Amino acid sequence: MLEAKDALLKYDGLLESALTSIGSLLKGSYGVSKRAVGLFLLQGDPQIQRQVKDQEDAASRNKLRRKNSFLPFHSCLREKELK
Repeated sequence: MLEAKDALLKYDGLLESALTSIGSLLKGSYGVSKRAVGLFLLQGDPQIQRQVKDQEDAASRNKLRRKNSFLPFHSCLREKELK
């Protein structure tokens, strides 16, 4: 039987790098893996965006945005855009 760690889906280098970067910066507790939170952020999921706003401090959100500014989700981490 496959264990969850054996079934991990690998993406291309750019996406894997972004997921690693996002996961290393998240400190909150989301009920799913940090990798999953990263995937939801990359998809622009509004619920996860609100959770990140609520659980991560401004410095962490800024680091997420700076390190991943080339990705579509980076603007969702701006304070003024989160409602």
